[in-house]
Amino acid sequence: GGIDVADRYVAPTVLTGVPAGTRILEQEIFGPVLVVMFYTTIEEVIRFINDRPKPLTSYYFGNDKAVSEQFVSNTSAGSTVFNDTLIQFLHPNTPFGGVGASGMGRSHGFAGFETFSNVRPVLRQRMTRSPFQLVYPPYTARVRTIIRQLIDRLFKP
Repeated sequence: GGIDVADRYVAPTVLTGVPAGTRILEQEIFGPVLVVMFYTTIEEVIRFINDRPKPLTSYYFGNDKAVSEQFVSNTSAGSTVFNDTLIQFLHPNTPFGGVGASGMGRSHGFAGFETFSNVRPVLRQRMTRSPFQLVYPPYTARVRTIIRQLIDRLFKP
C-alpha cells in the first residue's frame, strides 16, 4: 500500500512475513493495515497472543466450534469477534472497549452509560436509635465493657 502524506492517505495494506518484535506487531493498528500471520496449531496462536499486551479486539475466522472455544477461553481481549470484523464497534448495544493496556471501561449502550456515569451513593441515618451509636463517643461504662468484651473475643487467642 502507498502513503500520501499531503492527503493524509494510507492505502489498504496487507503485510506478511513480519518478524517477531516488529513495532507493527507490538502496537494497536488504527489504519487500513492488516498483518497476516501463518500458524500450524491453535496453541501457537494462543501463545503468540498471550505473549503480548492484551488486544482491543481479537478476531477468529473458522468454523471449528471446539477450536473457537479454546481460542476464546485461553486469550483475553476487549472483545472477540468470530468470522467478521468491526461489528463489535458498530453494534450500538454491544459494550465496546479494551482491557489492560488497550483501555478500561466500556462505551455503547447501557455499558457506556454506566462507564461514563458517576454513581453517587447517598446515605441517610435515621434520627432514632441505631446500633452504630455504640461506636460514637461519649462512651458510657456499659459501652466500654461491651467494647472490651468484643476486643477480647476478636483479638485474644
